Amino acid sequence: MWKVFATAYIAKCLGCSGITASGLPADHHKHYVAASPQWPIGTCVELKIQNKWAKYTVQDRGPKKKNHFDILVATKAEAV
Repeated sequence: MWKVFATAYIAKCLGCSGITASGLPADHHKHYVAASPQWPIGTCVELKIQNKWAKYTVQDRGPKKKNHFDILVATKAEAV
């Protein structure tokens, strides 16, 4: 098991989310994450967030910091 750092974020406008580096629409329902370049697009990862494990797929590029993930979530409250 590796220790990683994750941050959550929301879309800047209602109904918009953008396109991921993989070409897929960003969608918080799909459990996609943006990851540092060391994680290839399509990599499946399991992250423990608030004592709950969830599976995510790397579909976008995020921070260049090693072992860092950005997770798109639905609401500001969920991001906090």
